[in-house]
Amino acid sequence: IIKAYPGEEASVDSTIELEQNEGGSVQGLFVNGDKLVVFGSFYDIDYFREVGFTPRRGGLTFFTVYDISDRADPEAVKEYKFEGTYFQGRMYEDNVYFVVTAFPEGRTEMPTPIIIEDDQLRSMPVNDIYYFPVPYDDVQLATVHSVDLDDLESLSSKAVAVEWGNQLYMSEDNIYITTTEHINEWELRQQIIMEI
Repeated sequence: IIKAYPGEEASVDSTIELEQNEGGSVQGLFVNGDKLVVFGSFYDIDYFREVGFTPRRGGLTFFTVYDISDRADPEAVKEYKFEGTYFQGRMYEDNVYFVVTAFPEGRTEMPTPIIIEDDQLRSMPVNDIYYFPVPYDDVQLATVHSVDLDDLESLSSKAVAVEWGNQLYMSEDNIYITTTEHINEWELRQQIIMEI
């Protein structure tokens, strides 16, 4: 955390050192008043053994909230780990909407996406997962986690089956996840030949 203004008084107020994990890295942050959210990829085999869970490929994404009211002494106040790879995030007012994606590979125990809250592991309820009644070519789950920075215990999560390779847009009221439909030229050519 750097005191940047006024320039002649610029100084480093504090540094947060994150635990290194195998293949993990910081991917972004949000600042809202006296709250700092740091997030990124997390993959640590020893940790997975400790909690008794191995995630699907892609590992987990960590989401840590810090109280930075004392800039010289930031304090971690809430930690989440979400199964999947960080896709995109948005902050609107005091809410962070955090999206991770994962391929729904088979797993007999805990088949739905996993959420680890302060080292307590739980599986998302099936009724929080949605899909469209259409044929999918390359399906993945996009899970949207909503965290109210004024009430860190109020996590809300929903997942939807989407095509791989999508984009995210957000308005004040909605999140839009889009995908590009690719046309199979060979199939189109075959269809035209058959019609001729």
